[in-house]
Amino acid sequence: MALLAGCMSGPDYAGPPQLATDAGNAFVRAGPEIDPLAPIAGDWWTLLGDPVLNELEARALAGNPGVAAARARIEQARASVRQERANRLPAVAAQATAVQANIPGLDIGSGPPPGSPGAPADTEEQDSLSVYNLGLNANWEIDFAGGQARRVEAINAQAAASVANAEDAKVQLAAEIARAYVSLREAQGRLELVQRERDLQQQILELTYQRYTQGALALFPVGNANAELELLKSQIAEAQADIDVFKDTLAVLTGEAPGALDGLLAAQAEIPLPPERVAVGDPAALIARRPDVRAAERMLAAANAR
Repeated sequence: MALLAGCMSGPDYAGPPQLATDAGNAFVRAGPEIDPLAPIAGDWWTLLGDPVLNELEARALAGNPGVAAARARIEQARASVRQERANRLPAVAAQATAVQANIPGLDIGSGPPPGSPGAPADTEEQDSLSVYNLGLNANWEIDFAGGQARRVEAINAQAAASVANAEDAKVQLAAEIARAYVSLREAQGRLELVQRERDLQQQILELTYQRYTQGALALFPVGNANAELELLKSQIAEAQADIDVFKDTLAVLTGEAPGALDGLLAAQAEIPLPPERVAVGDPAALIARRPDVRAAERMLAAANAR
């Protein structure tokens, strides 16, 4: 009884409760751009229609160390599942031995044994004796109270959680790539706009100074025009610094060294815009698709199996 008590396992895991069929069919205050019926795109960034962003996402998913580490954890979890399943199978071991010995005076042929009447005289010859043994052992641990099955269940749940965590890492990485890329394009557009304003302000300053030298204006407007020009120059420096930061951020996110993507990102482009209608599904399905939610649910299942 004490042995069985130590092997007892918890109740069967039932999973999250099922929502009613009429629950979560629509979002509250959702606009017409939300489409709950269209199929969901896993590579959602392709809907933005930007080839440079698509290339960055592909590079990031292929070369980011965080994604590679997540893949390694998945392989480790799957190996644990295979090992635990193998432990439930019978263990078979084969053994074979062979012994050969030379024994003086041993005659295993026909005739009376040595020393008996009618036996030949003793000689120095030795007869050879060979012994062969072949064995097969098998053992199987009987799962009295379902402990082994629960261990396999827990390992399977942990493996599923590792897969969900890897998917979550991909989702977060893709979002960071898109966020940094949009910020880069915004900074590049801001730089172009401020540069045009600087050129116009430079002309305004020159005209204001000419009118001052001609006695048509006081010195005060000249000072204001010059201060406005210096402010625009500082904004140009700020925009350029932001561009450099976002370029290096994208390089690091894709597993490259800072500056490696400067050629790819040098040309200015418009900020990518989403389509007019975005497929998101119903609220319940939206939550169920979140990898972090799935990982938490699988970890709960693993804890219950233990």
